[in-house]
Amino acid sequence: MNYQKIFLILFLFFAVIILLTPPAQTKPILIQLDLEKESDYEMAISLGAVAYHRFDGSFLVEIESEKLKKLDEFGLKYQIVDENPWTKDYFLVFSSDEFLLKVNLELYGVILLKNEKWQLVKISLENAQELVKNRFNVAPILHKPIPLKYKPSLKLNEPALRYYPSIDSLTKLVSKDSIRTWVKRLQEYYSRCTFSDSIPFARQWIYGKFKSFEIS
Repeated sequence: MNYQKIFLILFLFFAVIILLTPPAQTKPILIQLDLEKESDYEMAISLGAVAYHRFDGSFLVEIESEKLKKLDEFGLKYQIVDENPWTKDYFLVFSSDEFLLKVNLELYGVILLKNEKWQLVKISLENAQELVKNRFNVAPILHKPIPLKYKPSLKLNEPALRYYPSIDSLTKLVSKDSIRTWVKRLQEYYSRCTFSDSIPFARQWIYGKFKSFEIS
């Protein structure tokens, strides 16, 4: 057997191995991605980014880890939130009580993002229900994609800024005392957040109120 035949056999052997080897699987990760311009949205969509929640000026996005280089090249700002997404549930936890905001939520799960108003935590459903019992407001981040669509800022045209006497006649029908009473009634419910026992009662009260307005 000459060298040409040996070379040809080795070439075919390695070619078959390369063809039969499955492509490397890229790993999806969860990031907080800042999007401002329409071109930012187009780039994120072209990279296969999937959004699950919208913050002020940013999105909670799932994307393949290898695509981060493209985000860097395009100059998009992002923060890695979770390298092993959806192994547990995500919840936004917030409270109007300053004392509760100082409670260490790491006792319940992993804090992924936080600011002065809320904290994004990765915890079990049972621990989320425990937070509700401890007077926290808890909102789940569903594993369900939301539209990743650019929406330009709304600009009012000149006619919209004009004075219309008919608007005054409508606003005069609004009773400040009634609104104050209705808000106070809703505040008397323990909570209207997810997992709260007050939900069905608050829902029924609101339904009854709209029905009394002949809106149902």
